[in-house]
Amino acid sequence: MEVVLRRERGPAYFSVWAPGSEEAMFFGPSAGSRFAATLPADGEYRVRVFMMRSAARRGQRADYRLTVGIR
Repeated sequence: MEVVLRRERGPAYFSVWAPGSEEAMFFGPSAGSRFAATLPADGEYRVRVFMMRSAARRGQRADYRLTVGIR
């Protein structure tokens, strides 16, 4: 699976969660704006797009383009 986040404006990030996991397998603020990996298990993966709480509190806006692909 490959996930790419292109920020057009503002502080947007994403995380990737494996099925049944309580911890993200990818966390954008520390890992970057591109995730590419062979998925370790079948199931429903979650991709969450977010901004940091401090930016949200300031009322910032984020415009972005998210591309998700599975081969």
